Amino acid sequence: MSKTIPKQHIKKCESFPFEICIPVGADENPVQLRDTTLLMCKAYRIPVEKITVLVAEKSQEAGFRSTLLPGTYGRILTGKRIQSGFFSEGTPIVYINSCITGIYEYDAEAEGQKRPTKSLIGLLKAGFSEAEKAGALLWGIQTLDSPRRVLKPKVGKSLRLISRSFFGCIFSDFDAHLRPEDDVERTLLFYQKIGAVVTLKMYGITTCKKSGWTVSEAQRLQRLFPEFVTGTEKGGCILLVLRDTYKHKKKKE
Repeated sequence: MSKTIPKQHIKKCESFPFEICIPVGADENPVQLRDTTLLMCKAYRIPVEKITVLVAEKSQEAGFRSTLLPGTYGRILTGKRIQSGFFSEGTPIVYINSCITGIYEYDAEAEGQKRPTKSLIGLLKAGFSEAEKAGALLWGIQTLDSPRRVLKPKVGKSLRLISRSFFGCIFSDFDAHLRPEDDVERTLLFYQKIGAVVTLKMYGITTCKKSGWTVSEAQRLQRLFPEFVTGTEKGGCILLVLRDTYKHKKKKE
C-alpha cells in the first residue's frame, strides 16, 4: 500500500493548476446551474477555461449551450469523455455539485461560527496540499453542519465518506471508470489503495442536492468492500456504515 504521491505524476501549472468539473444529471435544468454554481465560480474568479460542465447525455449539450451565460464556463462534455481519458493520469480535478449556493468555513476563534469562505482557490490549494502531506489522492470537505465536529482536528485523514457534492482528486487509472456520483465506491477504492483520504473539516457547502443509496447499491458495496462496509436495515432501507479497519489495526499494533 503506497503512502506517497509520485510527484512526477501530478501535473502543475503556475497560474491555476486544477480542472473544475461540474456534473449534471439527465433531468437537470441548465437554469439551475447557470444561477448557482457557475455564478459562484465567477464570483471566486475561477478561470473560465478551467471549468467543464459534464452532461449525462450528448442530447443535453445544445440546451445547456443556449442557456448558460457565455464566459462562465469553458466546455461542455459528456461524462463518458472524462471516463475515456479526456484528462491524463495525474491531473488534479475538483468536482463541484451543479447547484452549490455557497461555501463557508468555520471560525475556530468564534466558537465554530460560520462565515463565507474568502477564497475558493485557497480552499482548493489547501485540499491538495493536505492530501499530499497525508500521501492521499482524494480529499473532500465537511458535509454535516456541525461545528463541534470540525474544530478539533481541522483535518481528518481516516476513513470518512468523501461526498460527491465537492471533492478533489488526482486523476488515476483505477478511478477512471467511476462516475462523480459513485462517491462511496470512490472513497473506499482510494482508501483501500492508498490507506488515507483527507477531509477538510473547517469547510462546508450549501447545496440543494442530497446523497442517497439504493438497497442494491448498498449490497454491491458490501460485497466489494466487506472489510470497510457494514449495513443496517431500517424501514426497508440499508444504512451504510464505513469501518476504518486500518485505523483499528494500528491501535492493536
